[in-house]
Amino acid sequence: MRRTNGSRRPVRKRVLIYSHDTYGLGHLRRCLSIAATLSSSPAAPSILIATGSPRTQAFEFPPGCDSIKLPAVTKTREGKYLPRTLRLPLADVVAVRAEMLRAAARSFRPDLVLVDHAPLGMQGELRPLFEEVARWPRKPRVVLGLREVIDEADRVREEWDRAGAWTALERIYDRVLVYGDPHVLTTADELGLASRFPGKVSFVGYLGRPIPGPPSGPGEPKIVVTTGGGGDGQDVLRAYAAFLESLDRPARFRSVVVTGPFVSSRRRQEISGRYAALRHPVDVVTFTDRMEQMIGSARGVVSMAGYNTVVEILSAGVPALLVPRQRPRLEQAIRAARLAGLGTVEACTADACTPERLARFVARAMAEAPKPAPVSLDGLERTAEELLHLLDRPKEPIWGSREDHRVAIG
Repeated sequence: MRRTNGSRRPVRKRVLIYSHDTYGLGHLRRCLSIAATLSSSPAAPSILIATGSPRTQAFEFPPGCDSIKLPAVTKTREGKYLPRTLRLPLADVVAVRAEMLRAAARSFRPDLVLVDHAPLGMQGELRPLFEEVARWPRKPRVVLGLREVIDEADRVREEWDRAGAWTALERIYDRVLVYGDPHVLTTADELGLASRFPGKVSFVGYLGRPIPGPPSGPGEPKIVVTTGGGGDGQDVLRAYAAFLESLDRPARFRSVVVTGPFVSSRRRQEISGRYAALRHPVDVVTFTDRMEQMIGSARGVVSMAGYNTVVEILSAGVPALLVPRQRPRLEQAIRAARLAGLGTVEACTADACTPERLARFVARAMAEAPKPAPVSLDGLERTAEELLHLLDRPKEPIWGSREDHRVAIG
């Protein structure tokens, strides 16, 4: 039974989402997609997203959803965390973020906490939050959401060993939702999560949604080129510029190049100047919060292999050439290779992304119609169903004794 206030009207349940934002836009975009799906349900909860993304205000939040802005932290190409703007040691910034997360839980009093990516948060910053809710008579449900590919399995295993994540998964978490198709190999499969935590792990499918394809009939066809947030990926933009420069006649298609908001001003000027000098129809865009529609209207996409962009490509069914990032994680390279193995996309390294390679891809994209991807893309609906089901269950002491909880968070 739902709680009621003094006028006996139902009180909405509360969901706190922790968004692990240290590189690019992917984590926040994924959390917002889940929040939007929850918000559209008849039992829509109130949702608070805790995020360090510096681009929070660039996105439209669904009804009943707001955010708390944490001090931003970024990750270098070598995999090292650094404060994005504050001139403080990383440990001090993490301490500020951790206390803000604890305070958010104390005042918001969530019925469910959805943690993105890292079981104990970036640098363990969720420990104070878990200490806080351990004192409550009834604990919130706690759910971990994982991409289908995190990184090389051995590396993830070592990181989770160091962080104490395994004990947290056993004693703190109610559910683990894997945002991937159960028939496509995932990091969760490689780690044996389902057998290690029986009954806790669900493979919900990719977090897709229907995207209309490109318009039929006459009209200027488009090729979309995107590098996600733009923190890296300039090799892809340069390679595509070299392809256009190699054409001996004006292109019969329009290129839409999305540099990403995190590209440096120097590189943005370099890229914009190079494309402006071309005789081909090209639009250079820094950022769009309508990437789904842009991809859906394209005849083909040249992209890095971040989770959200790939899911949008699969949802639209458009031909794609993926040029994955190779560091600091191999996540994108693994994802691109597995999907290319299914025949759903093409993939190549940045070194192999030559004008000839791009010419072959564009010719194929212009000749082919969109086709459905052979993977499960209903993960948003299934994730919402899982979370709403947990919200409907009475909160119970799910972590055992206080001593169990103390051991779980270290």
